[in-house]
Amino acid sequence: MLRSGFKFALLFSFAGALCGAEAAPTPGPPRFERHAFSLPQNIWGVDAIDLNGDGRLELVALGYTQVFALLAPVWQPRVIFDSGGGRFLHCIAVDWDRDGDLDLAVGSFSQGLVLWFENMGGGRFTRQVIDDAHAQQSYDLKIADIDGDGRPDVLIAGRQSKNVVWYRQR
Repeated sequence: MLRSGFKFALLFSFAGALCGAEAAPTPGPPRFERHAFSLPQNIWGVDAIDLNGDGRLELVALGYTQVFALLAPVWQPRVIFDSGGGRFLHCIAVDWDRDGDLDLAVGSFSQGLVLWFENMGGGRFTRQVIDDAHAQQSYDLKIADIDGDGRPDVLIAGRQSKNVVWYRQR
């Protein structure tokens, strides 16, 4: 069960927010317009969050070795982080440092990294390490307040490491 008390972003958005316009509700089945953004790597995961606090959703794309930000409304890709190796599968936005903006938590499948990126504003991020010492594979990543202390914790599902890991925030 997810508990309230910390700011986090869900993977929900709607086409109007993505395109910068509000869509008027119409009866009937939804209609969709395709928008594709070319990136230089295979993309393994994506999230839509307000990275720079301007009220518009930006895209965060997880490539084989790089984490990209595509800032609205231009959608020009910008590299947030380049690991030089590994595959990032999951990205979740959460305000780790409680400064009012959304930071990013990411997990690497093949490189054994669990990281978070502190949002410095303007689409700039600083890499922070949750775990780089245990070769923890991340096949799934979730954020929840497991111990009920009001601080978000990280849950990792390890595929080849055959484990579930809880990173309790201290």
